[in-house]
Amino acid sequence: MKLIRQTQLHFREGNSDKVYEVDLCETDGKFVVNFRYGRRGANLKEGTKTATPVSMAQAETIFQKLVDEKTGKGYRVVSSDAVSAQLQQKTVVSKTVDDDARTKAILDRLNKPNAKHKWKLERVIWRAGELKIKEAAPLLINLIGTGNALRDYCIAWSLGWYGDDDSLTPLSQLYFNPNSPEFVKRIASEAIMKLSDEDDRRYLKDRIASLLPAELRDSAINGTSENFSENLRAYLQNPTPEHCEVLTQLYSIDNEFIRPVLLPLLRTIPFRPNYFKPLRHIFKMAEYRHDAEVFGIIARRLEDEKAMYRYPGFWLSNWGVPNVGFINENGQYEWITLNSIKAKDAKIAYGSKQ
Repeated sequence: MKLIRQTQLHFREGNSDKVYEVDLCETDGKFVVNFRYGRRGANLKEGTKTATPVSMAQAETIFQKLVDEKTGKGYRVVSSDAVSAQLQQKTVVSKTVDDDARTKAILDRLNKPNAKHKWKLERVIWRAGELKIKEAAPLLINLIGTGNALRDYCIAWSLGWYGDDDSLTPLSQLYFNPNSPEFVKRIASEAIMKLSDEDDRRYLKDRIASLLPAELRDSAINGTSENFSENLRAYLQNPTPEHCEVLTQLYSIDNEFIRPVLLPLLRTIPFRPNYFKPLRHIFKMAEYRHDAEVFGIIARRLEDEKAMYRYPGFWLSNWGVPNVGFINENGQYEWITLNSIKAKDAKIAYGSKQ
């Protein structure tokens, strides 16, 4: 996905100190308008104004409308692509110096993983991936298995951005290790897909397809989209956690039979227990792949869908854990602990902070 145009805006009034960024990007000859927003210095939330890619003219109109909307609410444009040549030159020099110092700091930290440091190692690993520091790859490979599963997840995520053939073997070991948690396997397979050639990608997709339920396997690999659609809809009539998780597997394969069926489902699948967990998985996978179409569909729904519960609810004095209220399947208002959202048979999904 290629960035065509960007505008950054700032709003400051009283205790409010917020930023809003608008991007116009090209993807496969079409265009999307994405945005980020939040408090200055904090992690920004992301979204899109284009559920599917549109023409350049449409994207320009959407882009400008969003910028005008924000300036009308008091935001001030602080930067855009209209920057003077002199300022650009100064910025490039400054950026080069800053980048060199930042890269050195990251490599020094990775070379001393056991040293006491306020900079958490997992954050450094993640940052190396964001900045695509190729020199970090062998250091990260040596760190696989030295921490918890989150560390391995961060390593796999980062290697997918800048690793090479030497990264494929350790990533494959993570993926095929029966002791690796599912979330680590999932990001390892995505990283392998990024780094592999077409033959290796086909091999991995075939392996994932071989693990599909028997009633879906043949039509997902050798059938037609119409046949596969019928089989999948029948399979999801029983929306257990195991049945719904097949959606993540299908997006991993994402072939010419699956994608035409999966896209309409992503637009309509309810944000409810069993369904929502694989939707979150697919959202993160689409972000990692730069799959603007799938990312846009789910991002738009995250804006439009009504939350099933609101957080925070209230604190129970006896247990000291937060509760949330929701309308259950019988139409009655029910209170349950927020921790129960992680249970396999969770009654709630998609809250106001998700």
